[in-house]
Parts: sequence; C-alpha cells; structure tokens
Amino acid sequence: MKDEPTQAKSAKMVHSVERALAILFCVSDSETPLGLSELGRSVDVDKATTLRLVATLEKSGLVTREEHTKRYFLGPGINRFINTTQADMRRLGRPHMERLVEATGEAICLDVLRGLERVVAEAVNAHYELCIAPKIGSSDPIYVGASGKVILAYLDNEQVDDIIHQTQLKPVTKDTITDPKRLKSEFIINLNP
Repeated sequence: MKDEPTQAKSAKMVHSVERALAILFCVSDSETPLGLSELGRSVDVDKATTLRLVATLEKSGLVTREEHTKRYFLGPGINRFINTTQADMRRLGRPHMERLVEATGEAICLDVLRGLERVVAEAVNAHYELCIAPKIGSSDPIYVGASGKVILAYLDNEQVDDIIHQTQLKPVTKDTITDPKRLKSEFIINLNP
C-alpha cells in the first residue's frame, strides 16, 4: 500500500487568498495608510482585483478606509488575531509573573512590541496599598522604560537602528535617553555583579 500524500503536500494554493493575505501584510507593514494603487503595485495585482480584495478585507474589518483620503490601514477585526495570541501569552506568563510579584514585592507587567511601541499585555499588581501598575493595553514608545530596553536588547542591530531612526528618540520625560549610543549601552547586561 502506497503512502498517501499529506494534506499539506497535496493542497493547492488558492490564488485569491494568497493575494488577499499579501495585501493584508502590506497594510500591516506600512507605517502610513496606503492607497489602492499603492497596494496593487506592491502585490503586483491590477487595480480592479485589488479593489475587490480590499473590499472583502474591509467587510471583515481587517482593513479600514479613511474617508477623506481613501487610504487603507489595519481595521479593528485584526484584534481578533492579536487577542488570541495575547491570550495565550497572558495565560502562559501569568503564573511566572505571580511568582515574581511574590519574590520581589513589586508589580510586574508583560510588554509586547507593536510597531514602535511597547504595549502592556498583562500586569500583576504588588500586594501593597500604594502600587502603580500600568493598565493592560496602555502603550509607550519602545525606547522608554526598562521593559522596552529588554525588548530592544533582543532585536537585531538593524531593527534597533530603524526604530531609533523612525522615532528620533523623542523625549517623553526629562530622563528619556535621547542618545543612541547611550541607549544601546543600556542593553548590555552585567552578569558579574
């Protein structure tokens, strides 16, 4: 008896789905909303097909069109995917965070990188009365704060340089590090105290 091919090997690509995903990724990767022509050129699809694909994505809430500019950006429907990922991360991370709170007595938050910001995905408050803990969903520039520096430390140099270039390390407070060399020096972890 011959081995039957696996579903993945025997499955054929659905061209329209492939194109729609390419458009969705293009919108997701762009820092500014994109027009229909830009989207069509970036995925090598004619304008009429691009319009049909974008209309389908818009109907599902995955992209949204700005009324005055007619340009597209990610829509609220994308949160269904993000929330699923964050729910798993929160479920897996929470027990470790609770142990850290017990061990340190400090509030603990789990931040994730989204664009040029760090977003609080989960937080566990400390047990003392006056405790400042960030609100889940709140965000700050990625280069601000200790958790942002930890995230940056694990990105490659090209990504860090791109973030520095795009943000120009604009000060958020009087203590914000605005010098790229100084910021990068904070990534070095001294394992020998």
